[in-house]
Amino acid sequence: MSVRYRMSPELNLVVFVGMGAVTGRDLLASVRASLDDPLRVPGMLNILDMINAQDEIEIHDLQAVIELERRFHRRNGAVLLAVLSFSDGMRLLANAITLLSDGTIEAEVFHDVQTAAAWLGLADAAAVETFWKAARS
Repeated sequence: MSVRYRMSPELNLVVFVGMGAVTGRDLLASVRASLDDPLRVPGMLNILDMINAQDEIEIHDLQAVIELERRFHRRNGAVLLAVLSFSDGMRLLANAITLLSDGTIEAEVFHDVQTAAAWLGLADAAAVETFWKAARS
């Protein structure tokens, strides 16, 4: 799988890390696995790290991810998604996720984890950065 994830209940955070070529199917499989993970609790915050990935995700691929998230979060509230990327394509996809999800998902793109952590409202940026680095390795 070209997208893996790691969870921290202590930080209330899920970090998804894309490596190599990442398709919509790859993202969907990782999101589905994370939603089934026993460590997952309602309201967890999300970082999608696409810094070292080549995104091959198309807007139509997002609909399945959005529907999966919509079903999960219908019971558990909206989700915040901070995307780490330098790609204009990922910025477009983040905007599309926000628009197509009708408020279920709010996604923003950032160039560094500290800014993403602040946007997510995570107070301990150093702990988030340490966890993010561990998730990448």
